[in-house]
Amino acid sequence: MTLYVNGVEVGGGGGGAPSGPAGGDLGGMYPDPTVTDLTIASEARGDLLRRGASAWSRLAIGTSGKVLTSDGTDPVWSNAAVASTDITDATSTGRSVLTAASQAAARTAIGAGTGNGDAVLAAANVFTAKQTFRFESGNYAQARICAAVRHRCSAVGQNFGAALAFESDEIGGATTEMGYVRARRNDDHRWVELLPSRSNGTPPTAGLRCHCVGNVDAIYGVEAVVAASGGSPVLRPCVEGITTPDVDLTLTGLGAGGVVLPNARPLVDTVANITALTRPAGTMGFATDASGGAKPCWSTGSGWILASGSALT
Repeated sequence: MTLYVNGVEVGGGGGGAPSGPAGGDLGGMYPDPTVTDLTIASEARGDLLRRGASAWSRLAIGTSGKVLTSDGTDPVWSNAAVASTDITDATSTGRSVLTAASQAAARTAIGAGTGNGDAVLAAANVFTAKQTFRFESGNYAQARICAAVRHRCSAVGQNFGAALAFESDEIGGATTEMGYVRARRNDDHRWVELLPSRSNGTPPTAGLRCHCVGNVDAIYGVEAVVAASGGSPVLRPCVEGITTPDVDLTLTGLGAGGVVLPNARPLVDTVANITALTRPAGTMGFATDASGGAKPCWSTGSGWILASGSALT
C-alpha cells in the first residue's frame, strides 16, 4: 500500500514513519518537514513574527524603552515619548500647552487675557487687563472668600499683618500712592484700617480703622487713627460735589439705644477762663457765670460766642 499526504506519496504502508518530500503547507523532507512560510532565519529571544507584503518575517526585540507602534503599514519600534498629535482626544489648545516652549507660550496657548479671570502679565509682571476674582458656589446665603492676601514670615511680632496699596501710574511719569487697606494684629487686638496716603509713612499712619479685641464679641468700633503729630480728627459729611454744603450730621442709637459719649469733656468754666483759651472753631464750652446765667458757647477759632452770635461775656 502506498501512503499519500496532501496528494504527495510519502511511503508505503506498514505503519512506518513517513518519508519523502513534504507538500501542501509543509516543506522539506520527512521525517523532519518545515512549515512553509513560517521558517524564520536567525530567530532569537524576544523576536516577534511580523507579516510582510508577501511573507512572514522576524521583528527583533526593540531596545530598552522602545514601544511597539504602527507606521500605518507595519508594526515598528518607536520612542516611548508620545507626540501631542498622537493624543487622539486632545484639543488643539491642549496640544499647544504640551508643546509650549516657555511659561509665556503656555499662557498664550490657553488664551490668557481673552476673557474674565485670565491673568495677563507684561514683562514687568504687570497685569495688562482687568482681573476678576470669582468663587463659584451653589450657596447663595452667605458671602464667600474669593481671594486672600497673606504675609508670611519666620515669626509673628507686634503689628504683624498685610496691606494692599492703591497707586496711580502715569505713563512716562511718577507712581503716586493713593492709599492703603491694611489688616494687622498686636497681641490680642485686631485692626482693619483705611489709610489715605497723604499722611506720613508707608503705609501711612493716619486714617480710619475698625478695631476688635479678644474675640468677635469685643468690638471697639470705628476709630480715627491720628498721626504721630496728633491733630484734631473731624467727623463730618462729605461735601464733595455739593454746591451748597448745608448738611446735618445725625448720630443715633438702635431701637431704644441712645448716643453715648463717655469721654466727652465740654469746657465747663468761668467766662474769664474760657475766653482765655484758644480752641478750634466749633469747640463747645459752658460758661458757668455768663451774664443772665450759665450758657453754652462756641469757639470761633479766635474768640467765643453765645448761641445768639454775641460775644461771650
